[in-house]
Amino acid sequence: MEGSCFHRERFPFYLVLSLLLQGRSSTFTINCSGFGQHGVDPTVLGSVFDRKAFRPATNPRVPTQVNISFTMSAILDVDEQLQLLSSFLWLDMVWDNPFISWNPEECKGITKISMASENLWLPDIFIVEFVDVDKTPHGLTAYVSNNGRIRYKKPMKVTSICSLDIFYFPFDQQNCTLTFRSFLYTVDSMLLGMEKEVWEITDTSRHIVQTHGEWELLSINKASPKMSVGGNLYDQIMFYVSSELMPLA
Repeated sequence: MEGSCFHRERFPFYLVLSLLLQGRSSTFTINCSGFGQHGVDPTVLGSVFDRKAFRPATNPRVPTQVNISFTMSAILDVDEQLQLLSSFLWLDMVWDNPFISWNPEECKGITKISMASENLWLPDIFIVEFVDVDKTPHGLTAYVSNNGRIRYKKPMKVTSICSLDIFYFPFDQQNCTLTFRSFLYTVDSMLLGMEKEVWEITDTSRHIVQTHGEWELLSINKASPKMSVGGNLYDQIMFYVSSELMPLA
């Protein structure tokens, strides 16, 4: 009876180990027979889809590098009483999946395909200051290159805690922080980097924000301190967003 219980408890571990070892012994090259003028046959990516529950790494000791950037397309509201910033972002994440690879010369010249993001492993990046329910729409698409590079962009309506100087509100500029971090993965498993320079994020966002609403984006700066939680170390990127109310014409 005890032996039976032991085997039931150990079975999930052996299943995970078996899946990882299967990937280690393969070349990870996708068969081009599934590529055609009408797209890609999903069955050729079955082995990739089967691994979506696991971080894509051939060596579990090597952390996955996830590069992020975002575009702030609108500052919807600044609530000085509740100390909240409401904004709309497009979050852009890029990482490599070593289990995806194909030769474009043998695959109809195709170098990039799109697929449903629900079929892929996705970084669990969240905004620490976020205080509302995540309303990201379902059924988003990710773009996958022949070298395994994945780009995933998602829209986010963000309501975040913001320390406002209500003494000057709304005549002085207001400074808020958006901190991006993984929920599960420590620095041993995931590292964060920048997909775009801060000045690029600022310039693009400032241009778009000025055409939406009454708030003007002044600047975006960043810092990358590690965060220690319960003895575990997490990578994170903090963006400091400065804005002010535009004067009436």
